[in-house]
Amino acid sequence: MTRRARLALAAVLGASLLLDAWGIRWGLAGDYSWAPDELLPSAVREGVGQRFSHGWHEKYGPFHFAVLALAYLPALAARRLGLLAADQPDFDRILALVGRLVSLLMATGTVWLVALCGRELGDEWAGILGAGFTGTSATFVYYAKTANLDVPYLFWFALSLLFYVRLLERHRMADYLGFAAAAAAAVATKDQACGLYVLAPLGVGAALHLRRSDEGDRRIMGTLADPRLLGSLGLGLALLLLFDNVLLNPAGFLAHLRLIAGPASHPFRMFDNDLAGHVALARQTVRHLGFAMGWPAFLVCASGVAAALARARPHRRWLWLLAPVVSYSITFLHVVLYGYDRFVLPIALVLSLFGGRLLARGLRSPPPLRTAAAALAVAVFTYSIAYAASVDRLLAGDSRYAVERWLAANVPADALVAAGGRAGAGSGPRWPASSRCIPTSWS
Repeated sequence: MTRRARLALAAVLGASLLLDAWGIRWGLAGDYSWAPDELLPSAVREGVGQRFSHGWHEKYGPFHFAVLALAYLPALAARRLGLLAADQPDFDRILALVGRLVSLLMATGTVWLVALCGRELGDEWAGILGAGFTGTSATFVYYAKTANLDVPYLFWFALSLLFYVRLLERHRMADYLGFAAAAAAAVATKDQACGLYVLAPLGVGAALHLRRSDEGDRRIMGTLADPRLLGSLGLGLALLLLFDNVLLNPAGFLAHLRLIAGPASHPFRMFDNDLAGHVALARQTVRHLGFAMGWPAFLVCASGVAAALARARPHRRWLWLLAPVVSYSITFLHVVLYGYDRFVLPIALVLSLFGGRLLARGLRSPPPLRTAAAALAVAVFTYSIAYAASVDRLLAGDSRYAVERWLAANVPADALVAAGGRAGAGSGPRWPASSRCIPTSWS
């Protein structure tokens, strides 16, 4: 990597880290959070207390719970040694911040992995620019500062994508095994990641068969029995069983599957399972991509995909990147039949590489195309940075902060306060420590 490229990558990583870290304490509390679906210390503590066994189950598997439990260890040790004095609510707030810092680190790692994918594909500037698109996604910036599972599983997906790109080029056993291990971690972190890999054996197997055919062995059975294919499948399944603690907690694992296939999924369905429903879902997915990435970035990245498809032969390695996107769309989005902007994060990550490739090729072209590409890059990234920063500004200006200031100034010490609606459900303003809040419901 040239010095100029290293500086550019450092700038992308630095900007991404600043965007992600800004507002990381937003709505932070020990026993609840303003961020819906965030993993809280109480949930991690409960899982550890049951050793993720004896029927323990949640909407999500135990893997990231265990990751957070490990991340909590330094704070727990400091408290035990008397280096950290905090009562339980304050200590849980510290642990909740640790959980968010884990997401922050994994978000930065994800941006870096996108850059590495571009370099492995033979275009380091495509990777750097693609990393810029990923790091300035508004949805990505939001989830990078919460303890939700969306950025952690995206990190594991990005790592698996790096091994995927490498194995398609070199077909080394180490890359096959790395791909399988990272894929298992992604699925164990958040089950929906399974959609990214359902069709992976077909794509990887086809690529391996083409390589073996080039080497003179066109036997399909030879490909199916190849140690690289069998070894990666075996390792992936074994690690998934380990990460999900299936052998020590079979009842909990089955209860988890029933939960995600039933109450945690069916009530959220937005579209009918017919042609009109699937078309509407596809349109919504495009809208979510435009919202998550910002429309200028999405249009550039979509144009990059179109340009690669138009000249498929020289872009064959790049087009293999679309296999996880197709798999995810078919086997997850169009199965659950609902979606949110966070659901398109892995799609946006892949598209970012194509957008980076398009801009990088333009910047290497002779004038006036190079000038136009530079102007486009400046305009799109200026918009994307401002768009992503708007998330941080909105969090910093959350109206609940004004309510908290009023409560602190006007609620007497030791006051007993009844709170109803969302304020009593944990997503309202945080109450002064000297007062007691009783959640109340009324009609």
